[in-house]
Amino acid sequence: MTSSLSDNVYVLAMDTTSKQCSICLTCNDLVLAEYNFISNNDLSANIIKIIEFLLGQLNLDISDIDVFGIGIGPGIFTGIRVGMATIKGLVFDSDKKIVPVNILEAIASMYKGMNNRVVSLIDAKREQVYVAGYSIIDNDLIDFCKPSLVDISQLGNILGKNEPYLFAGSGAIIHNDYLTNTFQVSNIINPSFLSKEIAKIAYSNYISGNVETNIENVNPLYIRRTDAEENYERNNTKGKEIRY
Repeated sequence: MTSSLSDNVYVLAMDTTSKQCSICLTCNDLVLAEYNFISNNDLSANIIKIIEFLLGQLNLDISDIDVFGIGIGPGIFTGIRVGMATIKGLVFDSDKKIVPVNILEAIASMYKGMNNRVVSLIDAKREQVYVAGYSIIDNDLIDFCKPSLVDISQLGNILGKNEPYLFAGSGAIIHNDYLTNTFQVSNIINPSFLSKEIAKIAYSNYISGNVETNIENVNPLYIRRTDAEENYERNNTKGKEIRY
């Protein structure tokens, strides 16, 4: 499906992949309302209230929303699940469109127009980061490093050290010393709240027809297995003979 640029396209976009949560409403490229907050294990109790508040401020109803943008990860597993469950609930039994957005790509897309090589880094704890690298060419993102989970100490072997990079994200701030000592660094930035960027991506995809209409096809981007999955495997292999 495509839409004329003269149409008003209302977008509800949400990022719950970190403690720094963000929800915004836009009309085309114009931000109408935005709510940024720090989640303290109360996300599921408050997220619908925040959406209702934003809609009420603009005298809009959920039925007025044309497309929903949602950050699918990587990030905090619980936050991803709550955000995606909320979006799926809002569009259930309707023909509303969804645009799932890779958070690593959303971070990099904030720096379009800079003609730089951007490395998105999200802190994954345990001295690990979620990483993806993008060259910005003619305002497009061309990935040179696919989304993956790596030990921070291995990043130099993965990216190479001979080109300047713009590092962005929570992982870039936490590992600032390692990055500045290992790479040619053009900048280190932490874009805290991402719903506006998700809204831009959702609107662009809606105009081009690159949307999802089946909620069953909208899945989280975890990259790393959950703690529950890892604990289950450890408990079920403990004491067992490994055969090759």
